[in-house]
Amino acid sequence: MVGVAFVPGSVLADKQHLQESFAVAFAATPNSAPPVAYCGEPALDFKVEAHGDGYSTLGALTFFLQKTVGADGAIHGCLTLSTPEGDTLLATYDGKSGPPNANNFATDGRGTLMFTGGTGLFKGAKGQATFTAVFGQ
Repeated sequence: MVGVAFVPGSVLADKQHLQESFAVAFAATPNSAPPVAYCGEPALDFKVEAHGDGYSTLGALTFFLQKTVGADGAIHGCLTLSTPEGDTLLATYDGKSGPPNANNFATDGRGTLMFTGGTGLFKGAKGQATFTAVFGQ
């Protein structure tokens, strides 16, 4: 099993600081015929689906994403964060994976989240934030 941990990050939302940390498991496969694209962007070399959970200054959240990753480290995907009550925060993101380690595995990534909406607590969410991710095995 391969895991990823999103290190504590922060977002300024409605003049409130939001910090979060997630533990995530994911599966990645070559993005072959027919290639899959998420969120209206071009298909990249690999497709990834990830699920996890964590905690933020808003409380517990679950994590679901679908993304494609380019051989050059480019990443693009869709993200859904959900509260235990069922409220959802939706975002798309673009970023870049860091350089590979000795095992040819990217160990981090950085980019921008674009919040595109949500339900309940997150109804009408809009804006953007930067993210940092740390990947591990």
